[in-house]
Amino acid sequence: MTSRGLTVFLIVMAVLVLIDLYAYKGVNTALAGFGTTTRRVVRIAYWVISVGMLGLLVWAALTFQEQRANRNYSFMFSMSALFMLFFLPKLVIILFHGLDDILHVFRWGWWKLTPAGEASGETMTRWRFISQMGLYASAIP
Repeated sequence: MTSRGLTVFLIVMAVLVLIDLYAYKGVNTALAGFGTTTRRVVRIAYWVISVGMLGLLVWAALTFQEQRANRNYSFMFSMSALFMLFFLPKLVIILFHGLDDILHVFRWGWWKLTPAGEASGETMTRWRFISQMGLYASAIP
């Protein structure tokens, strides 16, 4: 592998690790309602599969020239299929989780740019307000 090829490969690996970390954040958020044992099993399985796939990708990159020389196309197709099988779902997780994070950033920015004015008097919760409005609406003949 040339130095340029190695640099590109390391950048791709770094991006894949970042994808794994961000997708794990989404998986971890989805597991919040489950028991401790379930969360632990899913977390361990997630990282075993992720590290195994990255290791397989490194091995495939190291033996790529040999496989190409042997015209072993089934090996290359199998590696492509495994890559899509395990990394495309992570991209879907990132799409939805990232959209949620972007919306949070916009909300945070909006709250910082337009601070709420001081409210005079007693504050009221939403449920109390709705209950009182229902009471007032029922009093109208």
